[in-house]
Amino acid sequence: MSVLEPGRDSMTVQPKGWAELGAALVILARDAELRSRMGAYGHEKARRYAWEAVASQIVEVYEEARAAAAGRIVANAGRIEEINVHHAV
Repeated sequence: MSVLEPGRDSMTVQPKGWAELGAALVILARDAELRSRMGAYGHEKARRYAWEAVASQIVEVYEEARAAAAGRIVANAGRIEEINVHHAV
């Protein structure tokens, strides 16, 4: 749900909201332009979550962390600072 944008890439209904679900399906079945627009937007959004995009962002974070750690080592005259990585993520 944190990724969805109702009306742009999805239609959301309450759990077990059968009448709501039926109405949403009827709207989608009758509105080809809405289906096309939501599909195109959802496809574009999915590209942001593709492995290539996510992997490059992860590599960037690791490179920044490595550069920061190298700076701390120099600043601390060779002492390695211990940090809690869990809270950094």
